Amino acid sequence: MKSLIKRVRAFGNARRGEAKIAGIRLPIDTRVMSPKIQLVLGKGAYEQQEAEITAAVVKPGETIVELGAGLGFVSTYLRKKTSAGKIVCVEANPDLVPYIAQVHERNDARDITILNGVVLSDVSSSSVPFYCRRDFWMSSMEPSDAPFDRVVETPALDFSQLLSTHQPSILTLDIEGGELDLLTSAKTLDPLRAIVAELHPGVYGSRGVSQLTKSLERFGFVEKPGSSTGRVRTYLRQ
Repeated sequence: MKSLIKRVRAFGNARRGEAKIAGIRLPIDTRVMSPKIQLVLGKGAYEQQEAEITAAVVKPGETIVELGAGLGFVSTYLRKKTSAGKIVCVEANPDLVPYIAQVHERNDARDITILNGVVLSDVSSSSVPFYCRRDFWMSSMEPSDAPFDRVVETPALDFSQLLSTHQPSILTLDIEGGELDLLTSAKTLDPLRAIVAELHPGVYGSRGVSQLTKSLERFGFVEKPGSSTGRVRTYLRQ
């Protein structure tokens, strides 16, 4: 029954030309949305949990950096639902960048900077191969993860420099398992005071989750009690 409801909603979204989640309008664009992604939008819960948990820690005027912008839902939600200052969203898949801008425009979500690139703690070249897949959330830097449609050279962005340039108080990220390497090898997490991360234990297991948590503790971050739901965790600097 739930599957049927999702399909009916997805069909309705396609007829209307957009999905609406938490009041955020997402145009239906088959160039970037596979049938599976359209079904998820039909469920009406795409990234809403991550957006709500991030919004709960935002203080007025704070700068937010988002890694793994996807369809631009989280950055739009944060602009419309919070009193955040600057918002910077980073997306590795170049195919999604124009779509994100379209979502921001359709929702009148202004003053959001969009960057295309892969954020790394150790940058050794100006670009890295990125493997694009039909279900965009399966795209990654690993060719062996799943069959891919094409490979692109995506700008390599230095994590420490990104933090230094934009001075965010909050980092929110959903980078499909890449958070383990990024956060465990980070040279600094200044000036962050909060991190909201969707973890992917299916990629790196419970040992990876433990390793990530211990790495954050080295920088003074501990998990906020009662703030985490499912795979989305909130870490606050003590």
